[in-house]
Amino acid sequence: MENDKNLTVCQKIKIARDIKGWSLDKLAEAVPMGISTLSELELGKRKKPSIDTIRKIQEILGFQNVPFTEDDCRIYERRLSEFRELISARKFNEANKMKETLGDILLLPFNPKLQDLYNLYNCRLLMALGKDKEIEEARKIIEAFDISKYEANSQYMYSYFYNKGLLSYKDADYKQAFEFFSAARDRMKDGFDQNVELHFALASSENALGYFSSANRFLVAGRELYSDNKTTVPEVAVDNVIAANYIRMGNLKDAEIFLDKAHKKAVSIRDRRYICSTLISYGYLHKNANDWYKAIEYLDQALEYVENGSRHHLEVYFCKAKCLLGLKHTTHLDSLLAEAKELAKGSEQYTIQFKAIECLSTITNRKSIKYLEEVAIPYLVKMKNNVASLYFSEILLEHLETMGVGYNKRIYYLSEVIRKIYKDMIMGGELG
Repeated sequence: MENDKNLTVCQKIKIARDIKGWSLDKLAEAVPMGISTLSELELGKRKKPSIDTIRKIQEILGFQNVPFTEDDCRIYERRLSEFRELISARKFNEANKMKETLGDILLLPFNPKLQDLYNLYNCRLLMALGKDKEIEEARKIIEAFDISKYEANSQYMYSYFYNKGLLSYKDADYKQAFEFFSAARDRMKDGFDQNVELHFALASSENALGYFSSANRFLVAGRELYSDNKTTVPEVAVDNVIAANYIRMGNLKDAEIFLDKAHKKAVSIRDRRYICSTLISYGYLHKNANDWYKAIEYLDQALEYVENGSRHHLEVYFCKAKCLLGLKHTTHLDSLLAEAKELAKGSEQYTIQFKAIECLSTITNRKSIKYLEEVAIPYLVKMKNNVASLYFSEILLEHLETMGVGYNKRIYYLSEVIRKIYKDMIMGGELG
């Protein structure tokens, strides 16, 4: 990338001095250099100053990390590429250290293209860090970004739409996230088949939408591209997500293949987070095979690794509750739900799901039926939680069908709910 050709190095020296609030006399004395010589330099009446003089002025004014010359710009662009690679590799500590010097480019209005590219990559880092403050900072940068200047530049267009996708994903607008990630793909001149991060981004959006089959196509393709040098998601996490999706689609054979690989890798690297995730997936695998005791065995192992009160903690309790319900272990279920409801106080979703499990255990009670019909199932359908909404709907329907003709309207209504859930799951590839 070339330097801004409308500004000479001499003009940049004057702008830097003015922004810093230094007089001509003060800078000339600090260099040192004659006042008239410096004045003629800034006016372009003298030939380009030596590189040593440029570096001295940069150091004095505190702009040594801002590219002044064309060579500086080329070096800076290479460093930006390194910055992006660190973010993609999730080496955030190194990326943050690099950002401390790269960010100085924003101090002077010399290189608008490089400034914009820095902002695009910085947005990626801010969102990767995931805190509210950083995400809002990234949002402000993207909202102020004028992408119309770069419609013919695939590098900028890709990064812009990728960032828009990340923001939408953070906002839980997964459909829009997928559209932005697809736009990023469309703006690439070539290379999608080798772009690991975009495969995973598209897969994450599809997963969140419940389109597990198409998500797995992106994940498996990205998995095949995996290498330690360019991955954006650890290998064990990818295998575990692929396995979890196969479980949701009822393909337990392929699920176990990927899950075995993920668990073996997690144990070998002694990563407690991934050991926990794979154990939970094993629990779901055996629950879906109606092997309740084996499922509970794995879920209890997962509890040894899970962070107290985390989403994983709630998910383990929810899966274990379904297993105990299947086994009709009422006493153990009541004890588990008492603990689970305390853990779920900060989560509306899990509060409703645990209450719904409790209602299933007392399904002959009219209040339980009413809660399932009017609160739990409508909420889960609205949240696009197809797996959970289908689980509760089918059990409730089976119960209502034993109640006689007086429940025909409610049976019909619930049948329609289930039909729509299945239709959505089939359209999304959730059922394979």
